[in-house]
Amino acid sequence: MSSQTSLLDLVLTSKRALSQAQHVRSQVLLVRDKVDQGCSLWAETIATKAERQHQLSVLSGISIKMQSENHQLLGELEKANETREHLLLSLSQTLLSLSQTIVPPSIHQNLVASSSSLSSLFGDNLDRSSTRSVVASELPSSKEKSKTLRDFIDEQGLDRLVDELDLEQEAIETELEVLLSLPSSVLSSTDAVILLNGKVITDREIETIIRKTKAERSKIVEAVEQEIDGLTRHWEQVSRAMKEAGWENEADHGRDDGRYGVEDEEELQVLMEDTAHLPLILNDIEHMHQAMIRLDSSLRPPIAIHPLTVPDPTPTLNQHKAAHQTIISAHLPNLQSKFQSVEDLNTSFIQYREAFGALLLEVDRRESARREREHVVSGWQEIMRKWEAEEDERRSVFLEDWADSLPADLCPSIGESMEKWDIKLSE
Repeated sequence: MSSQTSLLDLVLTSKRALSQAQHVRSQVLLVRDKVDQGCSLWAETIATKAERQHQLSVLSGISIKMQSENHQLLGELEKANETREHLLLSLSQTLLSLSQTIVPPSIHQNLVASSSSLSSLFGDNLDRSSTRSVVASELPSSKEKSKTLRDFIDEQGLDRLVDELDLEQEAIETELEVLLSLPSSVLSSTDAVILLNGKVITDREIETIIRKTKAERSKIVEAVEQEIDGLTRHWEQVSRAMKEAGWENEADHGRDDGRYGVEDEEELQVLMEDTAHLPLILNDIEHMHQAMIRLDSSLRPPIAIHPLTVPDPTPTLNQHKAAHQTIISAHLPNLQSKFQSVEDLNTSFIQYREAFGALLLEVDRRESARREREHVVSGWQEIMRKWEAEEDERRSVFLEDWADSLPADLCPSIGESMEKWDIKLSE
């Protein structure tokens, strides 16, 4: 009964091992076909290289042209950036100067006291709605402390202009990022045709790759077939032993009529020893399968190979042209316009500061003139008082001497009081 059980184990183990090995062989053959396809792909790479080289030259020329245009544009943008930094630095220095220039309360209160003085001091043609306006829309109260020249400028308009400048700069950088990536995107497809793992390869190197790959492929397939043949022979030996034991198939195991058993115990022992090696053989076959997979993977470099076609550069060209045109025709003119606005604003602030200096002189001159006029008027007032006193005295003397001798209706006005004169400064 023991020999029957051992024989059954051998039959089942051998059959299962052969079945597994045949399944792995089918997988190996599938990968072998992929390897053959890879070799064919490399072979086509050689056959079509001349045609591709011409296409690659065209694409390379396109990429160089893009890079040249990008380089020229970068030069213009660099100049624009230098201009921007210079203008903003000048504006910052001017604003600092305005912040440090104190407006005396007497000057500010004088402006509040006279609404008509605003245009005379800051110009009749001043555009108060412009972002370049240097006068605040609301004048501070006379009760407030001294302010600086910066307190009277349009800070919101200034911030708005700087924000617009920053937004335009961000828009240019966004377009530029796309623009700079396009030349490399054109070349990436060309590199994929002639590079393997980042290294340029020749036709001879490709032929060597194909030859070595096919040799290794054949070696693996042959080794697998040899192992399969060994497993097949083992199965045949086990099957023959099964038949010699009187079994037609595994289902006959278990019949107890005395007719089944292995006559040669030594032969059974040999079969059992061979069967014990079956897992190692299956493991070897699986290793061969993995070796075939690695061989297939070696034909697929990190940069994929496209031997027959080179992508059409037209979409990339159109995208580059559109991005380039947007920067040249839209963003740069807008940026230059903003630069001019910043420059004009800075100029108006400088003129504002200079005008304030003139304002201080004018206020001082007017105060001096007022004092002079006040002195003159005061002198005339004293003269008028003397004239009036003298006139009153002379009229009184006349009336005392002659009034009683003259009829009242002869000259009614002779008794009237003299007219009064008043000389004063008008506000």
